[in-house]
Amino acid sequence: MREELKRLQRELGISFIHVTHSQDEAMALADLMVVMDLGQIRQTGTPRKIFEAPADAFIARFIGGHNVVPTPQGLVAVRADRCRIGQAGNGAHFPAGSSRSSIRVRSSGSHSKRKRVSRQQRCCRTTSFCEPRAAGDAATLVWSEADAHPVAVS
Repeated sequence: MREELKRLQRELGISFIHVTHSQDEAMALADLMVVMDLGQIRQTGTPRKIFEAPADAFIARFIGGHNVVPTPQGLVAVRADRCRIGQAGNGAHFPAGSSRSSIRVRSSGSHSKRKRVSRQQRCCRTTSFCEPRAAGDAATLVWSEADAHPVAVS
């Protein structure tokens, strides 16, 4: 159906408004996307812009694929495929499982929270084999500063 709608739009040269609760559908169909919450517009932009630079924590969580993490500089959204789990100092990562893995992390002084990492980011990059980590092992959620997008508290 998505392909048919895009084809009709192109062939007829028309604009249309498509209302959906499906993030996937909105990302696939939209040239311009409007994210609303409780009847209020939260962010507008191209699907790529909204996915890569969500305006606030609500949008980062709603669009999916992001970890929203408090840092000393404030709240940031980091795409799951940009996060790695490792031990401080040696760069080891958890072994691969599914295409996206969910782990529970506890930072000092906070409650535990579920974070996402992609399968590729859970594998060792320096060796062909990784030792599995046990529940409760200390690990570090790592990302590049360039991949952290500051977001407003929502």
